[in-house]
Amino acid sequence: RTLLNLAYVQMDLGKNDEAITTFKKLLLLQPVQPIVFYELAWAYYNMGQYQNALDTFIEFQRTPEGKNNAEVAQDIDKLKSILGPKAP
Repeated sequence: RTLLNLAYVQMDLGKNDEAITTFKKLLLLQPVQPIVFYELAWAYYNMGQYQNALDTFIEFQRTPEGKNNAEVAQDIDKLKSILGPKAP
């Protein structure tokens, strides 16, 4: 929980690159953490790494928490629109 809190603080401070590193550490410790996928996707988005954000939102969508999440489906559609023909 401490690492997750650290990542939130990093994002709040605009240090999305550091937050991404922290979120990735969390996923190494426990690979299936839906909230981490969700927040990592936003960190990527904030950095303008739209393809990584899209891929990570899709990972989140594969979890029970993300399966029928309409907001995330909209976020995915928005990212696909931003990426255009490059989007999967």
